[in-house]
Amino acid sequence: MKKIFAKLCLSFFIISSYPTFSQSLSKSQFKDYFTQGNLMMLDNFYDTAVRTFLALNKFDAANANVNYKIGVCYLHLPAQKLKSIPYLENAIKQTSGEYREDEPNEKNAPEDALYYLGQAYHYAYRFDEAIEQFKKFRGIIGKWNLNLVKDVDHWMDVSKNAKELILKPVECTITNLGDSINSEFADYSPVISADESILAFTSRRLGTGGPDNKTIDDLYYEDIWVSNRGEYGTWRKSKSISKTINTDGNEATIGMSADGQQLYVYSDDNGDGNIYISKLDGDYWNAPYKIDASNINSTKWEPSACISADGNTMYFVSDRPGGYGGRDIYQCHRLPNRNWSEPENLGPTINTSYDEDAPFIHPDGVTFFFSSTGHYSMGGFDIFYSTKVANNIWTNPVNMGYPINTTDDDIYFVTSSDGRRAYYASFRPNGKGEKDIYMVSMPKPFVKTVAILVGWLKNRDGSPIPPNSTVTVKSSKGESTASKANEASGKFVQSLFPGQDYEITIEANGNKVFNDKFFLPMDSSYLNLGRGFFQRTIYLGDTTRWFSLNKVTDTSSAI
Repeated sequence: MKKIFAKLCLSFFIISSYPTFSQSLSKSQFKDYFTQGNLMMLDNFYDTAVRTFLALNKFDAANANVNYKIGVCYLHLPAQKLKSIPYLENAIKQTSGEYREDEPNEKNAPEDALYYLGQAYHYAYRFDEAIEQFKKFRGIIGKWNLNLVKDVDHWMDVSKNAKELILKPVECTITNLGDSINSEFADYSPVISADESILAFTSRRLGTGGPDNKTIDDLYYEDIWVSNRGEYGTWRKSKSISKTINTDGNEATIGMSADGQQLYVYSDDNGDGNIYISKLDGDYWNAPYKIDASNINSTKWEPSACISADGNTMYFVSDRPGGYGGRDIYQCHRLPNRNWSEPENLGPTINTSYDEDAPFIHPDGVTFFFSSTGHYSMGGFDIFYSTKVANNIWTNPVNMGYPINTTDDDIYFVTSSDGRRAYYASFRPNGKGEKDIYMVSMPKPFVKTVAILVGWLKNRDGSPIPPNSTVTVKSSKGESTASKANEASGKFVQSLFPGQDYEITIEANGNKVFNDKFFLPMDSSYLNLGRGFFQRTIYLGDTTRWFSLNKVTDTSSAI
């Protein structure tokens, strides 16, 4: 709170005491403003700092140091990076290897200005110019700083990758989800149920804490918002998910179970970010509880997680020691006693010396999507996919390509069951706010064929179904998955592979109340306008056969 108050006081001092353009500026005034701007930059308050240096630029437009400061500030403001270019272009006209960062009388820019201008050109898709600046900077620094040399070389590789990727754009259509989902603030980290009936996401808009509940960076705290798909396939107006989940602090979506009954939530925990779970009890989301597995939540940072459709494998991200560098992706398996196994790093095929984040395992159980700043990236976080060959053996990650990936961060990528649609967060021109959520339509799916069984348990007399009603589906290959039906709606969701025989068993109050066998044809994943699922209602106690897929009708409302 003291730091917030200090920032507010300092911001007020700077803004209220800006010189008007008719005034002259004395050396002591210039020194004061310059020092205040520097302090803001040191505390990462780039939005306030840039206003300070812009005011100084009005009085000394040729000052390479002030131009440099403005350029660096803009590069740290997500939606304003390209504004840095003209200032950094001015800055590199007058650089010095003897740069004095905190000296108000310093008129030169540091040689770092070349490096930052290279980044700015990259974000602007000016790759040849970016590479030129990186080469110049690399020639200056020589080999004395191995980490910096590695970083510059990485940026050059990224620019070269981007040049190649934009020459081979992938076939897709990218659509902003519009006002029902996105706002003028940052919206990101979408998660969906397997039948695409629920979309939950994280937003920085005005939320639970009210208009004064902001972070030290003057941003609203993260809240979780949710939307349901309407009968015509459009997303309904999103709303704050629940006061049992959203608080005065940060809460963020990181994963959702395939049946939409469990939401995985990130909670900051005073800087020790951890994974929580909220369960849908009828129409009510229960208060999240921390995963009680110390092998998953550690004293380090766990910002992302997802769960396989069968609920038996969790993938999560951590920056704990022993990884390959930065954030790595790990997996845990469900043990017979329902506890989680010890974490297993996904290894160097997936993880790099850079950051990996935002894992998503498709309902097919083998197609794995994630974001990385390493691999064959074209800038920032790029989205990749890999295929599981065996336990923890993966194919080499493939970049999802341009225009899905851009020169900036593209992250939190989740796909529909048929693989023809995906949802993710991206910075794009003409967006609603800082980051927006987009839908990608892909005519050529990357995933295996999967059918999603959407069912409802009902009583003929309309009375509530018994609590903890369990639906178990066993394949002819011996694979079995179980899910609980929602007590309010009776809904359950199961992922199935076409071309197999199945047996479905329903238990309520410890008693078997329904059993049937059926064969799922190979074309079952496209029973409804290309969407990979079908629906049925089961009345508890009925003994008649309900599953005759050659008589599937009325699937128009399956979404």
